[in-house]
Amino acid sequence: MEFLKEFIANFENNGNKEKVELKNFGVVYTPYEITSFIIKRIFNIYFNCELREKINKEIENIKILDPACGSGRFLISIANFLFNIRKRMNPLLNEFELKKEILKKNIYGIDIDKSACFISVLSLLNWLYSDHTINQDLIEIDLENLDFNNIDQITKQDNINLNVFNLDYLLEFDKDNSFDLIIGNPPYIENKRLKDKLYKKKLYKNFKTAYKLFDIAILFIEKSLEILKENSGYLSFILPNKFLSSDYGIKIRNLLLRKTDLREIINISSLPIFRKSATYPVILSFNKKIPTSSNEIIIKEYKTIEDIIKDNSSKSMILPQKLAHQFPSNVIPISGNLELVSFLYKNFKTFSDTFKDLKIIYRPYGFLKYSKYFDNITEKRTSEKDLLLLGTGNVGKYYINHKKRIKIAKRDFKVSFFNYKPDFHNIWENLSSEKIIFREIAKDLTCVYDPGIFTNITGLYFIRIPSLDTDELYCLLTILNSKLMDIVFKTLFGTLHMSGGFLRFNGSFIKRLPIPNKLPSSLSNLGKILSILSQLKYEIQEKPNLNFIKSLNLSDFDQQINFFLELTNSLVNTLYFDQLRQTSIYPLLDELFSSANYFPNINLKQILTQSYKSELVAFNNEILKSCLNDINSLYLELKNHKKLTLEREDICF
Repeated sequence: MEFLKEFIANFENNGNKEKVELKNFGVVYTPYEITSFIIKRIFNIYFNCELREKINKEIENIKILDPACGSGRFLISIANFLFNIRKRMNPLLNEFELKKEILKKNIYGIDIDKSACFISVLSLLNWLYSDHTINQDLIEIDLENLDFNNIDQITKQDNINLNVFNLDYLLEFDKDNSFDLIIGNPPYIENKRLKDKLYKKKLYKNFKTAYKLFDIAILFIEKSLEILKENSGYLSFILPNKFLSSDYGIKIRNLLLRKTDLREIINISSLPIFRKSATYPVILSFNKKIPTSSNEIIIKEYKTIEDIIKDNSSKSMILPQKLAHQFPSNVIPISGNLELVSFLYKNFKTFSDTFKDLKIIYRPYGFLKYSKYFDNITEKRTSEKDLLLLGTGNVGKYYINHKKRIKIAKRDFKVSFFNYKPDFHNIWENLSSEKIIFREIAKDLTCVYDPGIFTNITGLYFIRIPSLDTDELYCLLTILNSKLMDIVFKTLFGTLHMSGGFLRFNGSFIKRLPIPNKLPSSLSNLGKILSILSQLKYEIQEKPNLNFIKSLNLSDFDQQINFFLELTNSLVNTLYFDQLRQTSIYPLLDELFSSANYFPNINLKQILTQSYKSELVAFNNEILKSCLNDINSLYLELKNHKKLTLEREDICF
């Protein structure tokens, strides 16, 4: 049967003249190591180590569906698994007849692509005849001139019955069918790639989980829930992990948490499984039944194919299913500090609930057609209302990188002025006010204070809260830049990672972070200290010959920045946990946290605004020198305080 194997492999690798391009359907072929792994695990869950007699009875009549069967990889793995179980239970069974029975009674495949269905049929026939005297009719099939519209032409011999159907599973498959197991790798197609508007409307109409910029893969979950057997039906899909925390996944998460017993989520996003496909998959397995309060989700991670073959996970943890209801938008985290995050959401409101006047601004001039705003960019200021244009790479944690060039729509700019126009009046009201800027793409949550002098076309978000004054904004900046908030974000939204360890810090995610309404001045002053030190460290690195910074030592700045960052993380933790402690176990941290006068009070808004408005950078004034002296004095006082060091180490994560 080597000629069939070669034909199937050629189809998967190169396509053929009558096959619709698979990429358009979001099709990626799953390696056999993965299909075998998924099938083994879901069968273990399904039978749950039941008695041999029960397995023997159920295995004969089990109905298993792959709703996006492609070239039949899952179907073949399922067939092999069933065959091996049946043969072990009854070694005297005729192998060829047993295979025919499995194909007739147990295995079902559906695909929207006719040619894929045809290849699935060839794959199943290849499996059927692999250990049997070759059927002469099969040999005579002209593989070069097969009619992909006529699957039946090769299934007439030997009374073969194959349940492979060329249908649109989502809109055409009969809901009256019911299955014990649904297993597979549904297509990954983002909403914006569905060019057929009428088809897209039908999906919105027929599926409750077709929400926002949904991926079509989640609709396969909803459809499968409808046709799984009540209480006894199980599903196992390999899916992009975005639905676990993205905005479009809110409705499918709600459905899963309310209507299913989630059994396993296996994180294989680190594996280069899908060639030429930037997807980060997980394996989702559940039982179709209403969950109880004691349901637990087993979460595992596998980092190599060898680990998959040996079933050797690198990480494992348990998430009580009811716990996910406590997280914002029913996010289902699969890594991180679940206990910590759960504690925070029990005791603190989300950012948007804490500050009702919160505004998070993104692409203030519109989402498309950036080029029409390029004429507004000039190297010199044209009016007092002009703002400075920044890009993603210009924003660091507590500082602005002035040298990083801005690349938008194949254009390249240095940090320049963005000219005011009367049409921008409403936009300018927000942009010319005090705000916090954070990067859209970064490895860590990265924020900087803006006195109201910066703007952006894309790649940055602006946080504006009119009810907060400068000191309160700096406190909020310090909280957002803390290690604690970074842990929370990555626990909830780390599944949305990109290559190189980068994350997308979406504004809607930031709104869901747990933020206290108490904004102490100690954290505000620390935020100002870190802003000055971080900005000047950058200036020393970029322009070491300027008169004002010739005498400043880079290593001194490094030591001070690291010290105050650690102190900041300790005091942020104190802010979140102090109110829940009956007695003080960190007296020195508590004193620093509650003291209004311990830290130098710095008017950093004045320093920044004056510096940027005269030139792009001009940090050369007596006020700044005085601030540095105060910061250095505080640093020398605190750095060698052994009891304070012990408290800081104890409260940090």
